[in-house]
Amino acid sequence: MRIRMTRDHDVALDGINIQRLKQGGSYDVPERFANRWLEKGIAVEDKAIDKAPETKTKKMTRKRKK
Repeated sequence: MRIRMTRDHDVALDGINIQRLKQGGSYDVPERFANRWLEKGIAVEDKAIDKAPETKTKKMTRKRKK
């Protein structure tokens, strides 16, 4: 599940290595951790996983008067 941290939090996602999740950072974590943090207010669900697609616009030119 993709979450965004509302404050710094130390966690051992693999049960061995501790890492610090920074406030404002977006992370992909297992649901068992994410659900607990969402309930406690440590994180919020990050629904902006994909960036908006790039759009290209056609350049408009004016015809010159002679």
